[in-house]
Amino acid sequence: MNTRAEKFTKLAELLGGTARPLDCDRPEGNYYITLADGVQIFARIGGYGQEGRVSFSGSWPSYRRPEGGSCVVIPRDIYENGQPLTSPDITVADTKTAEQIAKDIERRLLPTLCHVWLACKAHCDASTQYQDTRRELVEHAAWVTGGKANVRDEWARIEYGYATGTAEYRGGYSDDDTPHFKLTLEHVTEAQLAAVLKVLRA
Repeated sequence: MNTRAEKFTKLAELLGGTARPLDCDRPEGNYYITLADGVQIFARIGGYGQEGRVSFSGSWPSYRRPEGGSCVVIPRDIYENGQPLTSPDITVADTKTAEQIAKDIERRLLPTLCHVWLACKAHCDASTQYQDTRRELVEHAAWVTGGKANVRDEWARIEYGYATGTAEYRGGYSDDDTPHFKLTLEHVTEAQLAAVLKVLRA
């Protein structure tokens, strides 16, 4: 290959994915490779003690935090059989061809990386689903009570934990935004919470 960009483009094609440089202004630098199933690989060129080699590891997924920003889920955040997952990685000689590197990745990295990456992605999806469901509950409760949900930075006046069935609701706001009451419920389902709020509205 004439350039590193061409080499990594070819490598990604051999793996059934696409490649993009970490820094578009430096196409000779590090790369991200995204496979067809969404699994992402990070390719680091050289580095201390790794001169003349390329390191391949996971580029871990993230989800949006309700208070702003994002949270990256890494393997040690995920437990299987009581043990945290580990981050698989390999290094290869930078002099190898795209075809040779692809074979190394398929044999030495992907069997483990795909499982670990998809487990991290499933955690991200579950976290996103939880936040979306929580927001829907807040919006529904606001509609039921005819009051304000007062969603601020996606944190709401209504807190509901599905694991414990505990809800905290502050409602009846006056012009100075002072709550008229604070209600805490424990061990209630979403349907029970909605029923209580209907009574409060009446």
